[in-house]
Amino acid sequence: MPVLLRVLPMSKAKPSASASSSANLGFEAKLRFAAVFGKHVKPLLSKIRSNFNQSHTLATRRDTQRPKLLSGELSVGGLQDSAFVKNL
Repeated sequence: MPVLLRVLPMSKAKPSASASSSANLGFEAKLRFAAVFGKHVKPLLSKIRSNFNQSHTLATRRDTQRPKLLSGELSVGGLQDSAFVKNL
């Protein structure tokens, strides 16, 4: 899966020593914003990654099972009595 967003840890992003104090305030505000943004976006990206992986797994299973179902090699007739279907 391609990386959608990568936020550098705060410790790696430092203002240059030659920057003025007003520029440092702007830079520090940007760092705070990036930290807060990363804090909120990280769980969303994790969920996207999880959903992508689950989708890939389900598609692989579907593509593996469909030919068997169509050929009659695999039957779903016994599923009506299963606990899985009863819980739906």
